[in-house]
Parts: sequence; structure tokens; C-alpha cells
Amino acid sequence: MNKEMGDYMKKAILVGIDNKDDLYDIDYSLNELSTLAGEIGITTALKITQKGSINKYTYVGSGKLSEILVEVKMLEADVVIFNDELSPLMYKNIQEILQLEILDRSSIILEIFLNHAHTTSSKLEIKLANLKYLYPRLSSIREGFDRQRAGDKGSGETQLELDRRKTLNDINRIEKALEEEHRMKSRVIQRRKKDGIKTVALVGYTNAGKSSTLNSIIEYTNKDIDKMVYAKNQLFATLDTSVRRIDYNQTSFLLTDTIGFVSKLPHHLVNSFKETLMEVAEADLIIHVLDASSKYAYMEFQTTMQVLQDLDVSDKKMLILLNKIDLCEQKPSVNGIDSIEFSAKTKHNIDKLLKYITNYLNSDMINTTVLIPYSDGKMLNYVRNNAKIISQVSLDSGYQITLTCDKRYYSKISLYEPNDSKYES
Repeated sequence: MNKEMGDYMKKAILVGIDNKDDLYDIDYSLNELSTLAGEIGITTALKITQKGSINKYTYVGSGKLSEILVEVKMLEADVVIFNDELSPLMYKNIQEILQLEILDRSSIILEIFLNHAHTTSSKLEIKLANLKYLYPRLSSIREGFDRQRAGDKGSGETQLELDRRKTLNDINRIEKALEEEHRMKSRVIQRRKKDGIKTVALVGYTNAGKSSTLNSIIEYTNKDIDKMVYAKNQLFATLDTSVRRIDYNQTSFLLTDTIGFVSKLPHHLVNSFKETLMEVAEADLIIHVLDASSKYAYMEFQTTMQVLQDLDVSDKKMLILLNKIDLCEQKPSVNGIDSIEFSAKTKHNIDKLLKYITNYLNSDMINTTVLIPYSDGKMLNYVRNNAKIISQVSLDSGYQITLTCDKRYYSKISLYEPNDSKYES
């Protein structure tokens, strides 16, 4: 897949199963697969479908495979791409019949991820997911390679053993490196929680506009273009977790841009993005960015919600952000969950969005006034570290401080609330 192609684009035949129980209709799913393939330089020559369920041996039936073989020769196709993840057995059987490059949806997504990752952590996580995908398929890959070269069976088996050993060693090495990365990230997140720093995570389908939403908020609140993140109208433009501090309405919080989801996203790939998942799992508020202009907005909404449910975070407080509302002919509606119509491009309702965020983040904050003796420097430091000081007055008996604090710190701070009679003017 990574060989030099110059101006030449590989020509592909896409194959999908039209199953009535599938969340997505087959036309949408294959169109999305075609777009995914285009991201790695593969053009679609033909789409072939079969009604029913997946054949556990060859994905489609033998008759359909014969039809595909004819089309491969007629169109001079370079590759056949299947719309679901192929098992090692399917891969082996299909390759024996078609005798050309075989890809599936998972391998296409992995290729895109490998091309778009930039940070050390994301590169390691994607490489690990790729190795785990390849390991059970090494036998079929090796057989395909051996058919193209002279060599005896024994040497092939020996090379396969070497391939497997090297892959397992690479998996173990990367897992150890990532363990330390994740421990460091976990310590950062726990430190934020201890310091009472509120966090908001942007989630959603790929290309829904999460990065553009983050940038529009940065531009509106901070006007600092150096803090903006990469945003482009392409699938999986963002793979690296970005965290930015936002100040609005006397409230500070961290806003996180996360990886986008897509239909049939391999679970082993989702689970490899532990850094992103930690940000979502620990967020005080999740903002589900939805492309409201998409013909398949509801299905994209369902896909994201399913992934969040799989990650066990679907019960967190959530706001649905109906992005690209400026492109909508008919405004969508969401029942049972708070929602805001929004446009990252025009900043329509950006004040409403920011007020919603800050109001929610401050909903568990308590306002109070305390009187701290001058001699109690330890408590004074505690208040300064864990509360937002509104005003501070020096009296004869100590510091009279009006503050706002999270309820988790209130029990200790409240011990210094004086009776009304003790207040000094």
C-alpha cells in the first residue's frame, strides 16, 4: 500500500453485503468506503453488492466471487476492497480465488490513520493496532508473497515463524512504551481533577466539524490563532488529542478535540486510543458535534452514541451541537438531550454554546464568604489553591474572603463561615 505510485491511482472494486439489519444502507456505506479509499490514493471503478448475510468463509457466495473475478479482468482492477473486516480465513480463501491485492475496511482506516498521526503517542497507538490486525493474517500474507517468488515450502514456513516472532516482539515493545505514556497522561488528568480544573470533550463522527468548533471558540474567546488546531475537510484530519484552555464569563475550562468516529470502526482500533478515551471518560461535559446538514445525520449520531456506549461513557452529561446549521434546508430535531443549533463557520449561537458550557460547569459551584485568621496560613493557601476569590478584605480578626468553590472543597472551607454577628464592617 505504501509503494510509490506517482500520478497513478490504483483502481478498486468495492464489495459490500446488503443486510437489512445493518444500521447503514449499503449505498451510504459503500460511498463512505469509496471516500476512505480515495484518502489513500485508490479510485473506485465499480461497486458490487450481495443481499443477505456475510459468508463466514468467503464474505460473499462463490457465484458472486466468480462475478467479481470477471469484473477484475474486464476493468483491469488492481485491488478488491471489502466493506467489513475480513477474518483471516476469509482473506485466505478470497485471495486464492482472486489472486490480487485484497483489502478490507479496517485496513483502509488503519492506512489513513498511519498517514495522519503526528505525535509519538498516536503513532505508537496506531502502529500497535496495525500489528494486532496483521498478526492473525500473517499466514495468508506470507502465502500470497510466496506465490510471487520461487521458494520451497519449508523456507516459507520458517519465514512465517520469523514474521510472527518479530510481530509479537514489536507488539510487546510498543505496549510497554505506551504503558508509560498512558501513566503520564493519567497523572496529568488526575492532577487536573485535584486542582478542580473543569474539562469539556468534543466527540463526534469524522468530519462533523469538531476541530473547526474548537478553532471558532478559540478565535472568539482568546483571539490567539497560534492555539488553533489543524482542521481540514477530510476524514480523520485529527488523530492527535488537542487540549486548549478557554476563558469565558469568568470561567476557565479545558476543551479537548478528540478523534472522529466512523461506521464499522474496528474495536481494536478504538481501544488503542487510550489517551483520547481518557479525556472523554474524565470530562465533566461531552459535546457531541453532529453534522446537521448530512443526509445521514441520524445514522452518524447513532454510530457515535454506540461507540460512547461501548466505552461506558454514554451516561455522562451531554450536549448535542447541531453543527453546519447554515447548510441545512430542514433543521433536525433531537429529543431527550439538550441541543444547540450551531455553525463553526459563521459562529452562529457561539455565545449560547459558551454560556451553556460555563453555566453547566458552574452548576456545582458554591458561593460563600469566609473569615480566615491571619495565623491560619495553611487554610489561606487551601482557599487560594481550590477556590476562585471574588473579593478579599483585611479586617482586625483576619481575611474576609468572598469566593466560589467546587462542592468537593466546600465542606472544609465552610468551617470558616462566620455567623452574621461575627462579620465586621
